[in-house]
Amino acid sequence: MGVTTGRISMDKHAILGQPVFTSGRKTMRNRRTSAAAAALAAAALAVVLTGCGDESKAEQKPSPTPTPSPSASASLSPEDQAKKDAEAGLMRFVDVRNQVGQRKAGLQALKKVAISEALGYQEQLSADSLKNGQKQVGETKVEIIRVDKVSMDNSDPAKGIAPYVHFRTCVDVSDVDVVDKAGKSVVTSDRKDRAIAEYTVTNYEYAKNPTNGWKVSVLEQKGTEEC
Repeated sequence: MGVTTGRISMDKHAILGQPVFTSGRKTMRNRRTSAAAAALAAAALAVVLTGCGDESKAEQKPSPTPTPSPSASASLSPEDQAKKDAEAGLMRFVDVRNQVGQRKAGLQALKKVAISEALGYQEQLSADSLKNGQKQVGETKVEIIRVDKVSMDNSDPAKGIAPYVHFRTCVDVSDVDVVDKAGKSVVTSDRKDRAIAEYTVTNYEYAKNPTNGWKVSVLEQKGTEEC
């Protein structure tokens, strides 16, 4: 059986086993033979078509069962999302403060990560260090100890009432040195390598930027309390 795209073709010579035309005058026997042959051809054709249909069905592969996608994880509560985003804001502050101390970024960079009291404090500290020709070597690390408070009150950002998260942290300066213009360390011998610090991270732009608007607003260094 020959197969062509979209339909089935068949060689009658192969099915009937004899030529289509005969020579000489046709007789009744010839007619009967031809009729019988035609009947056989029709039967053979039906068998062939049926067989091809079965084979086609057999070759068809069942459609794969769609794999259900895993259900989306439950969304965080507003408070938990605020903790996550505020922590990211705190880490941005730590990174920028390191860059400013290392003279890899200017004081203006602090405005992107700090605001209010914390911004004024850090700008003054960094400006004094720059004025004295001092430079930070190494990086300060901050580890979250716990979250003490979360407020989602956004009733009056213009008056300072905005969502905030208060963190208690451990500041690690064990790999940090501060050197003068001559490269001499100015760190005192009584400096503690790890001490408690508390940060308040506030988002005064929560209504339009709830994820990336978090900045450090209050910074309390507790240098005498080790961690």
